[in-house]
Amino acid sequence: MDLFDGALFDGEAMADGYAAARPPLHVPIMGRVATALGWSGPGGRTVVDVGCGAGASTAAARPWSGRLTGIDPAAAMVARAAHRHRDAGFCVASGLALPFRPGAVDVLVAAGALNFVDLAAFRAEAARVLAPTGIVIAYDFATGRRTPADPALAVAYAEFAARWPRPVANRHAVDPGVLAAAGFDVGPHDTFVVTLTMTADEYVRYLMTETNVIGGIARGDDRDDIGRWCRDRFAPVLAAPRPIEFDCWFAVAGPGRSGDHASEQ
Repeated sequence: MDLFDGALFDGEAMADGYAAARPPLHVPIMGRVATALGWSGPGGRTVVDVGCGAGASTAAARPWSGRLTGIDPAAAMVARAAHRHRDAGFCVASGLALPFRPGAVDVLVAAGALNFVDLAAFRAEAARVLAPTGIVIAYDFATGRRTPADPALAVAYAEFAARWPRPVANRHAVDPGVLAAAGFDVGPHDTFVVTLTMTADEYVRYLMTETNVIGGIARGDDRDDIGRWCRDRFAPVLAAPRPIEFDCWFAVAGPGRSGDHASEQ
């Protein structure tokens, strides 16, 4: 089943935030993936970015793509992505109903998107649209919540997460081990840290795109009030630009054979 229909991330404010405030982690992560696969250029690949958001993950896949398409169930995200990234095609669609012919896709990229879909159903759909040698590239990064040798940011973030917990009803954990347990044939994979220097304003604008804030608004909190609390709490911690550490992972996987895993029974 689809755990979410796009509403969680839809809306102009969220699309604007994803377009302007998400940390630029997709490019270094995709660079690591390309190195692991020995890619040196587009190679004529047909690549589909599943859960493309406002297009940052799609743009990161461009150097490794011949034909590139981004899909997302959130219409506002797709509109923003199509406006900002004219060198790719975009459409509103679900990862569980990919609008492609059988065997037509070489690579499915899923950046932080598989947490919101049933993995067995996605694996079956991936097996349908992927070419015989096709692969899934899944990756994600945790919220940046620490700076080297200074606990102040971690303490402030813990207060933020306690006030506005991340919604869990429509989300499940995904990592290389989870993919293997779901029946994917996991190949090259890695966990690593990417460090970005951020100002207090950049960090707060980024936090305002997190699902913690979406959940808080859904419970009746005012978006502007959340923003004010974040600015007041994080401005002293990030009085000067600081390095923020992001825990990242990627996995390259084949979809496995249909029906070869207990999760499909």
